Amino acid sequence: MGGELDVALGEWVPDFPDRKIHGYRISQLFSSKVDPGEVLDEYRTTRFADRFYNLKIGVAWADLERRLDIGTVLALCGEAPMVERSDRGCIMGVDTGKQLHVSILRNEGEKRHLIHLTVVNDFGDLDALMERFRIRRCVIDGLPETHATRDFANRHPGRVFLCFFNEHQRGKPNWNRESHIVQVNRTEALDASRSAIRDAQVVLPRQQPIVEEFAQHLSADAKVLEENEETGAKRYKYVRTGPDHFSLAFTYALLATAAAKKRAGVWGRR
Repeated sequence: MGGELDVALGEWVPDFPDRKIHGYRISQLFSSKVDPGEVLDEYRTTRFADRFYNLKIGVAWADLERRLDIGTVLALCGEAPMVERSDRGCIMGVDTGKQLHVSILRNEGEKRHLIHLTVVNDFGDLDALMERFRIRRCVIDGLPETHATRDFANRHPGRVFLCFFNEHQRGKPNWNRESHIVQVNRTEALDASRSAIRDAQVVLPRQQPIVEEFAQHLSADAKVLEENEETGAKRYKYVRTGPDHFSLAFTYALLATAAAKKRAGVWGRR
């Protein structure tokens, strides 16, 4: 006690000894060649907290004030079960990739109700969802399956729009009904979907595994402040810390919801 700490005499103690895969957190505080006073000084003065925690401390970093946590999302779960069809007009958002992640919303009063979540493998499955849920408007990721999404949009003219993120697009999304394309600023679109959750504007179905996966995906997008080291220019952007497919599908659905309400004035039957 009270003597100088010799890090060379330390040992690795596993937090989870039963796991088959071993991982190690390497911190510069473990090094005998790095002055801990320098690490402390950088902690106090750094302009890039994410780099400091990732490179110096060996801890994954994200500003928790600018990301949703799973508990906040699951707190919106109600008692209603997830439904398999709807006789009222709904809105759909789809994130494309190896699989198609789908979020379907229906407006009820002042709240948006997330009534269905699913993962499908084929665009034909999306056609079936369009009919089962009487989809009034669908926004789908324009990349990377551009050809398939265009074919899908052509099969449902006026109801399906391909979304392309455009960092130069500010303010209102740019809807082009002739080309079935909507362009929106990615950060602003994700801001809107996070706000809908934080402000409890959304009601989720009762908690179940796919809803828990939805919550995990929403918590995987973290908003960070980037600063150009040469110019000093700053901007916020979202970085993915894990799978976020349902996060994007939900964001697309909210984008479609706003446009559908503006066009129709009220929600109603198709």
